[in-house]
Amino acid sequence: DGENPPAGSMVTVKYKGYFLNGDVFDQTEGDATATFSLSGVIAGWRLGIPLFKKGGKGTLLIPSALAYGPSGNSTIPPNTVLAFDIELIANREREKSLVLFSTTSLWVEQYTIIERFR
Repeated sequence: DGENPPAGSMVTVKYKGYFLNGDVFDQTEGDATATFSLSGVIAGWRLGIPLFKKGGKGTLLIPSALAYGPSGNSTIPPNTVLAFDIELIANREREKSLVLFSTTSLWVEQYTIIERFR
């Protein structure tokens, strides 16, 4: 019934990230959620999360090239396929920046405007 988040959205999820052998490397605990900008996560999430509708649950199986690739990171070995159980709790459309110019002092301030919250 919910809407799919567009690319660049802020999403709130419950998730469990694990290796194919079942070892968990990251997860939200209990009723806790995590909020991320889709522009700041691994490519597998940027491609997979928009396929979920708000309230939807599923599993993303992410090849290493769409995760951390040959570099890995502090907890993910190089060239590792990852699995994520995801529940999409909420999403907001991407933030848009509006730059205002002052004609008297020639300074610039940046304001973030949230287009809408779902």
